[in-house]
Amino acid sequence: MTQPDVTALAPVTVVSPHLDDAVLSCAGLIAGASATTVLTVFASFPPARDAATPAEFLPGSTSWDQASGFVAGDDVVGLRRAEDRAALAQLGAVPRWLDFLDSQYVLEPGESAEPTDIAAAIREAIGDLRPATIAFPLGLEHTDHKRTHEACFLLLKESPELATNWVAFVDVPYRAMYRAQADLRLARLRELGYELEPLSFDLGGRKIAALDEYPSQLKALAESTANAELPEECFLLRR
Repeated sequence: MTQPDVTALAPVTVVSPHLDDAVLSCAGLIAGASATTVLTVFASFPPARDAATPAEFLPGSTSWDQASGFVAGDDVVGLRRAEDRAALAQLGAVPRWLDFLDSQYVLEPGESAEPTDIAAAIREAIGDLRPATIAFPLGLEHTDHKRTHEACFLLLKESPELATNWVAFVDVPYRAMYRAQADLRLARLRELGYELEPLSFDLGGRKIAALDEYPSQLKALAESTANAELPEECFLLRR
């Protein structure tokens, strides 16, 4: 089978759970297709909290933020958005951020978005962006990744006409630990009637340059970043 021309997929919207996941998982697709927008779901600024809020829910004080080198009082989301913009510029792409709260900052049940809410917001953004291709994660292990996948899967089932092409990508670095989950997600896409055509990319050093723009996240990921150096796994859905 002839390898698909990635440039023909443009313009592309890549749906990313967090501010780094798209570059970790599918930098080749982002760089290979011109006019790419990365739509990050969980990119909201946390709400103001009172003095009684446990520190583990506050930006700069959660375990992940601490591992990333942040301290209490830092504008974590603002700094991470700046990293995201710089990283995507290395790949010729631009960011768009949705206002859903990263699960590490969720304190009250009502602050946690449901897949249907996320799907509605993605649908609205897609209406503005009008991409030819929508790329989405398989949604491995992390609750935010799972909810992002379920939202995109819902759109794929109910409104496949939102894009001419759909691409599924395997979440990095979770694929190293949760291969069985990835296989189940891919099987579910096949059950929906799709054939999965692997895409391949020649990135050179552009992915490394892009990832270097996420210094906070690289610090927290530590040895997990080695998984990002392996070939990316992206699949074009065919019927």
